[in-house]
Amino acid sequence: MPLTPEDVRNKRFTPVRLREGYDMGEVDQFLDEVEAELERLTVENEELRAKVAAASTGEPTGLIPAVKAEPAPAPTPEPEPEPEPEPESTQNPPAIKNGSFDWDWTYEAPQCDGLVVAYPSNIPSGQANDVNIRLDTDQGQVTLNYHLDQGTWSGTTAFVYSQHRLWPAGVSEYTVTWTQVGGSNYHWQGAVECALGEVSPETGTRNGYAVVRTPGTPATPGTETGTEAPDV
Repeated sequence: MPLTPEDVRNKRFTPVRLREGYDMGEVDQFLDEVEAELERLTVENEELRAKVAAASTGEPTGLIPAVKAEPAPAPTPEPEPEPEPEPESTQNPPAIKNGSFDWDWTYEAPQCDGLVVAYPSNIPSGQANDVNIRLDTDQGQVTLNYHLDQGTWSGTTAFVYSQHRLWPAGVSEYTVTWTQVGGSNYHWQGAVECALGEVSPETGTRNGYAVVRTPGTPATPGTETGTEAPDV
């Protein structure tokens, strides 16, 4: 059975005589201390039981409620990077005839400053490496050959007459009569008559691009498009 403070208080020991034993004063003092501690523990247990019972019924208990930990805020998601737009293709449309490469593909007529060739994107390897342009100038006929020993041209390429090493110095008038572009069976033939601008008194050179003088064709400045081909 459980020990109570009353049990300790009412406990009596049989005194002894003529033999050794404990000092009764010390024993009584210790029992008083045990009794006081048991009383304190009993009161504390009863208070705790009452508070637990009140907590189960929702009544105030006087206990300090446990602080509920607030959940950590969810991290703010970083915005997804917007995909960069695909670069626009610089390739020209393919040349196709009857399901195969069209060897008869054509290009624009020459201008007074140069020939601009839009190579088909499916031109076979090793074909786009040679261009010939024939001109009748006021200093005689000249054929400008542009050639690549390694690699091929692609995309849109401009072949500028005045940048070729065989372009005659001092030319003022000329006519483009014939062009041939490697990789195509098409050859352009015609007459694009051209004249350079006036001589600049400051530099001694002629100003501006050549202008077309073909009858019935408005005089328009020449244009330069795409990449420039090196002369040979």
